[in-house]
Amino acid sequence: MKIIIHLCLFSFLLVPPLKAYDNSTGTLQYNLYSKLVRDQKYNFLTENHEISLKCRKAIKNLVQSLGKVWAIRMMDATAKIPSGIVSGNINNFGDRKACTRIHGNEQGSENGRYYLILFTNKKSNEGVELFLMDLGNIQYGFCLPQSCSPTDISIGLQTLTGFNVKIIIDDYHEHSLEFEGLEIAFTTLLVFILVFVLAGTMCELYSSLLTIEFDREMFQFLQLFSIISSTKDLFSMPQKTANYKKRLNSLDGMRFLSITWVLIAHFFSASGQRMEDTLTAYRDILGEYFGQTVYNSFNSVDTFFLLSGLLVSYLTIKELERNNGTINWVLYYFHRYVRITLVYAIIVFMFASVLRHLGSTNNIIQMTVDSCRENSWENLLYIENLVSQNFRCIGQGWYLNCDMQMFLITPLILYPLYRWEKIGYVIGAIIILGSTGLLASFHYIKRDLWGATMFGSDIDFFKGNYTQPWMRIQPYIVGVLLGYALFKTKSSFQIPKYGVAIGWILAIAVGYSCIYELHLNEHFLDNSYISIPLPARIVYGSLHRLGWGLAVGWVIFACENGYGGIINEFLSWNFFKPWSKLTFLIYLTHMVVTDLIFDNMI
Repeated sequence: MKIIIHLCLFSFLLVPPLKAYDNSTGTLQYNLYSKLVRDQKYNFLTENHEISLKCRKAIKNLVQSLGKVWAIRMMDATAKIPSGIVSGNINNFGDRKACTRIHGNEQGSENGRYYLILFTNKKSNEGVELFLMDLGNIQYGFCLPQSCSPTDISIGLQTLTGFNVKIIIDDYHEHSLEFEGLEIAFTTLLVFILVFVLAGTMCELYSSLLTIEFDREMFQFLQLFSIISSTKDLFSMPQKTANYKKRLNSLDGMRFLSITWVLIAHFFSASGQRMEDTLTAYRDILGEYFGQTVYNSFNSVDTFFLLSGLLVSYLTIKELERNNGTINWVLYYFHRYVRITLVYAIIVFMFASVLRHLGSTNNIIQMTVDSCRENSWENLLYIENLVSQNFRCIGQGWYLNCDMQMFLITPLILYPLYRWEKIGYVIGAIIILGSTGLLASFHYIKRDLWGATMFGSDIDFFKGNYTQPWMRIQPYIVGVLLGYALFKTKSSFQIPKYGVAIGWILAIAVGYSCIYELHLNEHFLDNSYISIPLPARIVYGSLHRLGWGLAVGWVIFACENGYGGIINEFLSWNFFKPWSKLTFLIYLTHMVVTDLIFDNMI
């Protein structure tokens, strides 16, 4: 509350509501206002000798020029204290675009610079808290003279409020037309790709319309870049032939629903950082019973781990079967790395170069650019979750780290499964039990719930639990074992009706419990995690990912063996198939796209 009081006083002194004014003399209101501000002397900025002399002079000049148009516009672009603070309306971003349009053309005037100021009463968890739903920050947009540096403003506001202050400036906007080496390199690569896309598309168009014959090998290569062929592949539907039953059609719906769940959660998270009236909206949504669907959206990631393990297992076992138990393991790893990393590297390259021209004051955008330039090697080696753990370049990159690390050990389960089935199942069970034990110990020591950390509770908890492969491997191993089982039993496994009924009842009950049973949303709102008995916290914390994996695994197993009914019809709906193919690209880019949307709303 202390910071709110200070901000109210500061806002009253600095930014009254604008009325119509005369360009030459100003209104009576602004004359009175100017006198009031001058009498207060801006002590926290103008008389603090830790602030640069250049900035102090600029602020004094601003105060003395409050009857002039440029100064009035600067004040108008600065955030005002809104109504509804008590109910959680704590953010106000001002008008960035109006601020950046202020140019020092008049004598004594200055260019405006937009500062997004974040007040927080806790120590900075560098980088990571910007990836999470950190509702502890109060965010205000200020338009001040360009002569003041972020350090100047930070010192002044920290002296005034006593709170930690972070300053995000619109310097990318000021230099948006300046292209550096990275931007030129990426633009060159983009042009190079577009040339091939155009060539491939034109060749295919001429070949089909004018029956022009091209060199076969060249045509096949260029066709890889053709918009026509790519569109056909994207929207092509599998024919219901003998091979149709061998395709895992229910996975299309699973991917679509999971990525939709992820998008909703991350959009909700981004809105918490970039929208006004944040806490009120969070209470209105999370306070509802089904608000737990958003709060516990982290289980959607466990679905992706399950699907990843399932497909790796299913396709690898099929390859082993076709080659009589032999496989080139070097090519096995090489193919996986290249297939995933090629797209990933292009995205990282884009973020490190041209992204800065798209976002200006978004704290995540700026940190994304800097991190992708400095630490991209961690991303491309899939070790960021084990090294720096800053997750600034691609916030969701931790998932790719874990997935690749799990993939590296998958043959240790798959080959025994293929050669000695029982031994493979035992190895999988041991890994699951080991992960469960680690999770139980972690929750006993921390005595907290994993979801709490996503809202600013404990960053160490996030780093030690949420992003580590040994903590996330349970659903992945379930997927590996499920993939093997599907290969062996698809469309041929007989289950009595009562067994099918029991399976569905258990899957629904377990899945429901993982999302809704503990009412975690209510505990978040009143900060009462400790009221949940410790045994319940340990059981939930160590088993909810495994339980979710088993529940989703049953749905897939039942659907692929003819026991899915209407659910299988829905998950296998052709509408999902194109979106399923785009899931990886959507996952890699959606967070930055979301942040850019909110950034341009300011």
